[in-house]
Amino acid sequence: MTSQPLPKPNSNPNSKPNARRRDRRHAVNLVFQIPFLDITPDEMLEAYFLHEIFMHEDLEMPSHPSEKHYVRDTFFGVCNNLDEIDKIISAVTRAWEFNRLILTDLAILRVAIYEIIYNESIPNRVAANEAVEISRLYSGGDSPRFVNGLLGEVIKKYENLHNNTDK
Repeated sequence: MTSQPLPKPNSNPNSKPNARRRDRRHAVNLVFQIPFLDITPDEMLEAYFLHEIFMHEDLEMPSHPSEKHYVRDTFFGVCNNLDEIDKIISAVTRAWEFNRLILTDLAILRVAIYEIIYNESIPNRVAANEAVEISRLYSGGDSPRFVNGLLGEVIKKYENLHNNTDK
């Protein structure tokens, strides 16, 4: 099994992010692996939690069942809705070809869009802000601004659509 590592985070490895951000980073790590591994999502998740797939040494594994539950649900949610999520990304990246997106940014966007569209327990702005913070850790450069702009458009379109269907 050959996995591809995410770039090293641009942060102090001794600082501990809050548990939810850490769990989002785990979900991003897993989603990042999708194009590289020819195994099922179940096998990927099992291997990941057994440390068989690349892990950052500064990223603690979730220990509480609810933390693993979030990582599992988010990863499977992205996998199960990947085509729809990718259509949303394509729609808001008008000037960019989808296959030109940086894979790290793509994984971050997939997790955030899953949270915005499918996970009602997470406020949209929180999902977007967390994605921007994770892009600062993994991507740097213009990526945080790029991620923020795309997610702002997704939230605006989603909220407009959602408000119009509630009337």
